[in-house]
Amino acid sequence: MESFEALKNADEVRGFPSITMPAPIVKPPPAKSSLTRSKDIKTKRSDNGDELPGLLKTGKTKLSSNRNDMKGNIFTGNESAIIKLDVNQAPHPAYDNIRNNGTLTPATVTARKGMTQLELSVPGLHSIPPTPSGQRRSDPAAPFGIGGTSVGPQNPPPPKANPNAPKADSAIEELRNYLVLMDKYSLHNFLIYDGRTLKETPEFQSFQRAFQYKWGAITSIIFQLEEFLTQNEVKLAIINGPQVYELAKLNLPVLKKEDLQACIANYDQVEASLESTTDVTRKQMMKFVTRIQSLVRMFLAVRRFRRKKLEIKSAIVMQSGVRLFLQRVRYHVLLSKKILSQEEEWTQQRVKLREWWTRQQQMQPMESSAMGMSTASFNGSTGSVHSDRSRVVVMIPSMSTQQYLRLEYESFGTFQNVSVNQLYMLADPSIELVYASPFALSHYQLAYHEKFMALESISTLPKRFVPIFPEMVEKLPSHLSLAQMLWSSSSAMKKIRFHTRRAKQAMIIPRSLGWAEKRIATFLNIPMLGPDPVVAETISSRSFLKTFFMESSVNIPIGAHDIYSVEDLMVALTRLIASNLAVVRWVIRLNYDENQESCIIFDAEKLNLIVSLRGEQNELMGENENLSAWYARPIQLSVRRRLLNALKKEFLQKIRLCRKDIYGSWDVYTKYMRNYGAVVEAEPIESIGHLTICCFISPVGDLQVVGSAQRYLDENNQPQYYTFPQTLLPEPAVRGLCQSLCGRLYQQYDVIGYVSLCGSIFWDGLEQQPRLWMTDIQFGCSPLFGAIGNAAVLLQPHLTAANHMPLSLCPTAPTDRQFLYVPIVSHDPLKSTHDDTFFKLCRMRGIAYDQENKQGTLFFLPDTVITGSLSIMCIGRTRIKALELAISTLGFVQKNYGMDRESADSRRYDNLSKMLVNMRKVMRSEGMQTLVANASTM
Repeated sequence: MESFEALKNADEVRGFPSITMPAPIVKPPPAKSSLTRSKDIKTKRSDNGDELPGLLKTGKTKLSSNRNDMKGNIFTGNESAIIKLDVNQAPHPAYDNIRNNGTLTPATVTARKGMTQLELSVPGLHSIPPTPSGQRRSDPAAPFGIGGTSVGPQNPPPPKANPNAPKADSAIEELRNYLVLMDKYSLHNFLIYDGRTLKETPEFQSFQRAFQYKWGAITSIIFQLEEFLTQNEVKLAIINGPQVYELAKLNLPVLKKEDLQACIANYDQVEASLESTTDVTRKQMMKFVTRIQSLVRMFLAVRRFRRKKLEIKSAIVMQSGVRLFLQRVRYHVLLSKKILSQEEEWTQQRVKLREWWTRQQQMQPMESSAMGMSTASFNGSTGSVHSDRSRVVVMIPSMSTQQYLRLEYESFGTFQNVSVNQLYMLADPSIELVYASPFALSHYQLAYHEKFMALESISTLPKRFVPIFPEMVEKLPSHLSLAQMLWSSSSAMKKIRFHTRRAKQAMIIPRSLGWAEKRIATFLNIPMLGPDPVVAETISSRSFLKTFFMESSVNIPIGAHDIYSVEDLMVALTRLIASNLAVVRWVIRLNYDENQESCIIFDAEKLNLIVSLRGEQNELMGENENLSAWYARPIQLSVRRRLLNALKKEFLQKIRLCRKDIYGSWDVYTKYMRNYGAVVEAEPIESIGHLTICCFISPVGDLQVVGSAQRYLDENNQPQYYTFPQTLLPEPAVRGLCQSLCGRLYQQYDVIGYVSLCGSIFWDGLEQQPRLWMTDIQFGCSPLFGAIGNAAVLLQPHLTAANHMPLSLCPTAPTDRQFLYVPIVSHDPLKSTHDDTFFKLCRMRGIAYDQENKQGTLFFLPDTVITGSLSIMCIGRTRIKALELAISTLGFVQKNYGMDRESADSRRYDNLSKMLVNMRKVMRSEGMQTLVANASTM
């Protein structure tokens, strides 16, 4: 009891200066500041030691077990236990006597959770009972606080301990004792730094816990203190918490300046900052002046900035104008140099290809006629000298047609990949084929192509088939041609260059010719088996071909060309109809299209004027059939005038747009006619068929007739399928025609590579013999070349041996079989099946190829069957047998997968239902012709 009473008398001092604090055992982590505003306190380090910003200076805290070393220490900040300002006051002598006698035992107190972990050796502190919060002390005579006034809650005597109660955790008990000591012995002074109260300090939290019941009024006073200190620009102030509590008990709404100053514990230090009202007003005026000056400076700076920005912008405009003018002046020169360099590279590649071709021909005995390379010479040239014919062939099956036509294709990539039948080129063991595919080939498709080549006895080991997929296909518009996508794909171009650089010789075989194909060939520095794209575009124009055919002494249809307006068309029709009243229908075509999509059929016989004109013609000609009377100038001018008036009234009612899905109306068609031009051709009265001749012009000018096929058109004059070999024109006539046209193409326009000649055969009633009208020339390795090549490799296995395949890679079609080739057929119900399911069902129904008899049905796979597209070739001993196989195959697809609901309204040439109907019509016609021929022979 004596030691406890002596310790209670020690409360007369303002602090607890003699607490012995040894060095910390564990280094505390850096305290995380909870200050979030822009004016939060920032700790600065000076040369003399640690200092708090402001007026209060502290020295470095010395922790020692010696009591004499603790004199002069001031604990402040977030980690201090107390704040002691009067450090020179000596401790109470009773406390020293008790400590010297050793009657107090030390107690260890550890601060946790946000506090620095210190072990405080405080003698006898564990003997002090905890004081419950919110209760007053039982001894009112014991002083606490400032001036001996009891300001905190008084504690009642401790309750008796229950021996049966469970013991509390020692760590929690130590922490509770520490907090109780803070609430009991702290001065409850807190800091206001830069006008903001530091609420995360232990002193402020202890002050808040001690006076929680009066916290509303205390908060109001703290707010007034913050405003007061901010107004007077006091950086750091130490606030006397008990004094604030005393003022809070008065419940005053507003405190006087003197009351607020009384709450500041370090008033002597901040007194200089608490100025008079006059000084504050002067300072505010200085602030106003500074603000006005800053605004003026900002205005001047903004004005200077805008003026400078305008000057820079004007300079940029002037410089860009000058640079643009200089670039325009130099543009023609730079463009001419670029074109010349590309033409030089193109010419050098062509010369190298010609030299390589000449060397190969010299090393390989050829049986050529004087007129050029014939079909028999190519098939019989097996070669006795084994030359190094190894080369890399880059196949680009691109359709470089007009953009408005490419936009109409539902799956443009599938139509381009129809040229996948060119894989037969691998029959030459010295060939490595780099095939540019418009989409990534799946594992099933690759396996199918390998099985198909195995059927043709083609070995791909070592790997000689390299499919290349342009990586930009997914990012570019789908209607772009494959060559344009390949030109935009740097990774694919690098892969092609890697394969071409390893070979001694490489060449590009295009399906069509455009600017992208030429750029690819120039970039890869390899030649292209084809003419210059500019030359090919010029020659393939139907208006240009009229003049070319006439200069070559080849028959052309009656008509007119170079039509670019409706007025030109009307004048041409009146002149043609007046001179040829016997012609029933006239066909209008644009100069450029892909598959004769631009056909317009005009039925002249439906004009009411035609019947009367024919009667007048018969009267003028008389019984002697005097044609000169009808073709007299006055008669013709009168007839043309009457026809022109009739056409202006009835023309739109008498025409039929074959592809109304592409050209919606006559106005749309005239727009393309003004851009591309058009021709008018007479349709033969007694048409026999349509012919396509496939030729190859070598780089040295030799000609090879690969084969000729008969093409079948639908009701819209678009080719649907082919049969070869054709029987419409004798082979000598075909060879003479090819020699005449291809010879001029090579000599005048330097055309090499793959050429397709298209014409129509009709019966001439006057001369009683068939005649041929040439209509088109197409450049590039079309899918028909691939069909003929596959047919030759299937029926001539010796072509797979070394040096048996011709240099052109185009073997001649065999004549002991008949082939029907459908480039592409579409059927929407096929989208509901899978590849393996479809081919399994075909085998179950007998739709397959018989290797022993060498007849049956072959499926080329341009894309997965899920896209609803197929490519078919049927092989039979006769044309009727090939037609039967094709009808059976298409009927099988229609029967097992259903009718296409949109087939009735479809105008597409690849529609399966319409193709099947046309095949059945041809089948009936062929059957009737066979019956007539058999009857005539009997």
